[in-house]
Amino acid sequence: MFNNNFLGKLTNDLKQIQKDVNHINQTFKSISKDFDRGKFDIDKIIEDIKIGFHHDLKNIFLQIINNQIQVDSQEDIGKLVEQIDNMTGRDFEDFLAQCFQKLGYYVKMTPASNDFGADLIVHKNLIKSVVQAKRYNKKVGASAVQEVVSAVKYYGASEGIVITNNYFTKNAYKLAKPNKIELWDREKLIYFIMMTRDS
Repeated sequence: MFNNNFLGKLTNDLKQIQKDVNHINQTFKSISKDFDRGKFDIDKIIEDIKIGFHHDLKNIFLQIINNQIQVDSQEDIGKLVEQIDNMTGRDFEDFLAQCFQKLGYYVKMTPASNDFGADLIVHKNLIKSVVQAKRYNKKVGASAVQEVVSAVKYYGASEGIVITNNYFTKNAYKLAKPNKIELWDREKLIYFIMMTRDS
């Protein structure tokens, strides 16, 4: 079961997400007006709509805001996360593959060795992503980010994601930002699971 600290953080996250959603709505209203007036600054648009979370995560947050996810399922999800902590690395990869498939992704698992930095290759809506899965008992460092940066280039993907049951070091975040690599820590993993269970 989630503790009070987690629920408090979730509440704060949802407030911020609601602000982000409002920001998106206002931005597109502004874009529409500018377009009608013959003004169209693509650089400004890109800068305005940079929100910082994955398109699928946004759907999770919106579902939570709209109370589409049942609170009664939290205890079950908590138990599932405990099971994830005891999985092998390959089992964690299999689990993530199943989650992506439930959300309508085409998923290909790479070989156990010589994977060139990616454990999963996922496709949806013409977007190809590479995923590095890290079932760790400690924080995930910058080396995992380096691996997925290489995998993005090798597999010709649009984006790279590192998913862990743990958290990331500061250096991992520093390296991920300029390389546009998404880092899904323990909380984001839980959101991801909640979305698959609600689908």
